[in-house]
Amino acid sequence: MARFRFQGDTTTSLWCGYRAAFQLSGFLETMTIDDIVALSRTQTVESGLVAGLWLSRSAVALHTPSGSMLPVFGFASDFDAELSRRKSIFELIEHLSFHPYKPILSDRTVVLRRSNGRWRNVVDCSPDSLLLGASNFGEVLHGNGCAVHTSLEQAAGHAENEVLERHYCCEMWYNRRLRPRLLDIDVRLHQRFRNSVKFYEIGHLETRHLVISIVDADEIDFFCMGASLKPSREAAIHHCLGEAATLLDDVLLLRAGYTATAAARSKILSLRDRKLSQDRKQYFSSLLSVEGSYSSSFNSVSAIYAFRVLDDIFAARASTVGLLTPRRFHNDWNDVPIMPLF
Repeated sequence: MARFRFQGDTTTSLWCGYRAAFQLSGFLETMTIDDIVALSRTQTVESGLVAGLWLSRSAVALHTPSGSMLPVFGFASDFDAELSRRKSIFELIEHLSFHPYKPILSDRTVVLRRSNGRWRNVVDCSPDSLLLGASNFGEVLHGNGCAVHTSLEQAAGHAENEVLERHYCCEMWYNRRLRPRLLDIDVRLHQRFRNSVKFYEIGHLETRHLVISIVDADEIDFFCMGASLKPSREAAIHHCLGEAATLLDDVLLLRAGYTATAAARSKILSLRDRKLSQDRKQYFSSLLSVEGSYSSSFNSVSAIYAFRVLDDIFAARASTVGLLTPRRFHNDWNDVPIMPLF
């Protein structure tokens, strides 16, 4: 069904030591999560930012049409090491699901579309139009708004949260319409921090909470940010903390990051640049005093597309029609530091 070779040492970095091959031979409909686990390599380490927070990186390498190998990663965090490992596998599957080389996507895949709460088959839409870098409805799709889950509805919900998270962060960062509100957090969590970490909530979004984490690591002169939109404030705090912790860990260990395509590499500003992180730090400080509101009206997602990958996973992608996305601002807002989310 598949062939996997591994050579090299992963003790220092999955990126530097990863030498694997991931090849499929026509049995995509019968592949499962367990097959991806067997084909991938996962490394789980304790965070350097938060005591007891486990950071996981799962990886495979794809054979490209040119004969080279392209690593694909999945990142995750949790205070439970095993859950962290499992989450990183799911993010790896997400990246494989929407990768333009289609390593786990069958040509016979059927696309579903949810609009006004109902799912329907879409006969004039192929999965290819939903992949990273594809053009759907005249707009190029980028990396946000994707999710995978064993439940179709759960995958759709996570995809929706992804695009809304980016939309409201753009309202805060670029349009300066939403003012971050500092949160008090549980002292038991605060005692785990090894660097300065602060949490801010953006808006009041009905049944969901959008929280951003801000990390200021003075010893390496680095500032970074994570964001998460979740049903509970606690879940959002934990998730955005993990995002920032992963980024800081990569900076401390000089790791390279995930890149999907040549186009992405040319456009995504490295979040690991320390000088640029200080420009973002100063800019974020200015957002704390803007005249924007603490609340925002709830924006709806016009449609969500989904398809099955493997034997037991649904992949979903939310439409960004009518919503703000970070890429819309990257080339036109030269007087504002690029928001450290993409």
